[in-house]
This record gives sequence, structure tokens and C-alpha cells, in this order.
Amino acid sequence: MPEIVIVVPARGGSKRVPRKNIAPLGGKPLLHWTLARAAEGLPLATLIVSTEDDEISHVAEQAGARVIKRPIEICGDGASTESALLHVLDQPGLDPDWVMCLPPSSPFRSAATIARVAGMAGQDGSVDCYFTVTESRGDFWRPGPTGNWLRMEPQ
Repeated sequence: MPEIVIVVPARGGSKRVPRKNIAPLGGKPLLHWTLARAAEGLPLATLIVSTEDDEISHVAEQAGARVIKRPIEICGDGASTESALLHVLDQPGLDPDWVMCLPPSSPFRSAATIARVAGMAGQDGSVDCYFTVTESRGDFWRPGPTGNWLRMEPQ
């Protein structure tokens, strides 16, 4: 089996939902659910949390994840997931065949989905990236130019 590193980017700052990565969901921190499903779905993978936050680090370590402290320069509102991934992959001793990025803000993914995606890795030599999606039939609206709300329609 290829070597897989699972990176969970979990910075401490959040504008819309303060401290969301450690906010309780079902009696446990939000971050817990992603770490638990990752460990269950891929028990042999290296599980890494990228964060600058001490409380998030503690939750990650309690779940058995390795913590890589993210520099403050790549933790602000404009920080990208890509910058966190590149920082993790730049660490000595990490040279995985595959990297799986699991943001904690999707806590309802299953261990089976994680395992299934990992099992697909490398089967088709022409594919170098996989991602999961869920179809939504909800109504989506956006503010219009005059302050009214417009329904978002496929173009």
C-alpha cells in the first residue's frame, strides 16, 4: 500500500465561527470527528494536524495525531490550505506517495469514504487528484446590484 499522509489544516482563527475547530459538536470538539474518522478509515496513515493554536494542538495530540506548528505568517484570514499543505510536506522525513487533506469543517464524512478514496489512489496512473462532493438541491441566493436577492441559476 502506498504511504499516505493525512493533513488536517486547523488554524485557530475564524471570523464567522470563532474557535470553530474546537467548538463542541455532539459533545466533542469539531476537530475530533475528522481525526477519529481518519484514524478509523486509514489506521496505517500518518495523521498530521497543521495549526498554530495550542488548544487545537492538545485536541490533536489527544486523538493520536502528530502536530506540526504552522508559522503565524500562513495562519491569517488570507491563509490558504495550499500553504498549510506545502509547509507540512516541507518537513524533514515526510515523502508520502499520496497526501489526503481533510478539513475539520466537514465532520460527517465517513471512515468508509476515506478508505475508499485512498483505495482508488494509484489505480489509474492518469489521475493525480481526487475530491469528494455531495449533490445539493437547495436554493441558493445572492445579493443583487440594487440590494435585492437573486436566485443563483446555473449558467
